[in-house]
Amino acid sequence: MRVIWMNESVRHQKIYRFLYHLIKYPVHAIFGYTCEAEALEEPTLIVSNHVTDVDFFFVALGLKGSHTYYVASEHIFRLGWISKVIHWLVAPIARRKGTTAMDTAMTMMRKLRAGHSVCVFGEGESTWNGQSIPIYPATATLARVSGKPLKTFRIEGGHLTMPRWGKGIRRGKIHGHVVNTYSPEQLKAMTADEINEAINRDIYEDAWERQKKQPVRYRSRKRAEAIETALFLCPKCKRIGTIHGKRHQVLCDCGFKVDMTEYGTFEPAEPFENIAQWDKWQMECLKNCDFAPDSKLLDAEMTLYRLSEEKGKEQLAKGTLLLNGDKLCLDAYSFELTKISNLALIQKRVIVLTCEDKYYEIRAEKPRCLRKYLAAWRNHQESLTEGA
Repeated sequence: MRVIWMNESVRHQKIYRFLYHLIKYPVHAIFGYTCEAEALEEPTLIVSNHVTDVDFFFVALGLKGSHTYYVASEHIFRLGWISKVIHWLVAPIARRKGTTAMDTAMTMMRKLRAGHSVCVFGEGESTWNGQSIPIYPATATLARVSGKPLKTFRIEGGHLTMPRWGKGIRRGKIHGHVVNTYSPEQLKAMTADEINEAINRDIYEDAWERQKKQPVRYRSRKRAEAIETALFLCPKCKRIGTIHGKRHQVLCDCGFKVDMTEYGTFEPAEPFENIAQWDKWQMECLKNCDFAPDSKLLDAEMTLYRLSEEKGKEQLAKGTLLLNGDKLCLDAYSFELTKISNLALIQKRVIVLTCEDKYYEIRAEKPRCLRKYLAAWRNHQESLTEGA
């Protein structure tokens, strides 16, 4: 078994090096990417912020192609033969969204102790509004017990180049660099809260503050299209689900309209200057039920699947997804929010959730803002905690 493991490891290292040279110049050219590159001298845990679907390219170039295993969303392991090819080439570490991350942490630990470097995108999901969110609290524990150095890596300009909600690539600028390196001795001398605070500080990125200090144009003819996957509430009519993007404009059925500039900001800048301000407002409105009385959290053309080791992906129902009181309903199936232990989003169109130890996927056939269901579930969880 040890020989097989070593053979796999050597193969991964050689393929990784080949891919590094293959993507190096195209990534610089396509994304306008620059980096302050430094190679890894020993097995290291790397924690990076998460802004695009291809952040591993930016980290790989920023580490001069030093062989690294990356933690990736488990949906890439459900692509049939493509998944098998990806696993054979680079063996990413699966992170199953909508579940606990214990298995992922154990696999990361085994890789580190076997003498390999591991990179995790600590926030768990790429940003929707250009601002970083806090990392998973368990990251600090992993960093301390690994006995390996910790490097923090920050990607700047990624959100405006390739927003999670958007279509295509905006031609602009991305920069990546190692922010700090912490030795095993330093980590042992720090508390878990201190480690998490340091990581959050190091990898924090605010696209809008950066644009104020160093304005960069991000050129695209479709810079507002698909923004309805991020924004769900109109500031004029306060109806849910009426926002949509068309070319460079953000529109509502009520007649509300703003332009999205090449700097990512809105024009006119009232009521919001950027998507982060709009997002903060809509989340507060949802939490306080401050929206049009006849609005509901619902979306048509949704498909429900159950995922299991025995049956794989099993379709259960198709129809309209509706948040009805404290239940998430689709056709004859309903999930009580109190019984949903984990809920997350994969890319733009997929909700994954764990309910009573069963794992489900809800997929949208067309662009929809599924974030509102995640926000509603989190609001419910917070209300239970506050009431306890």
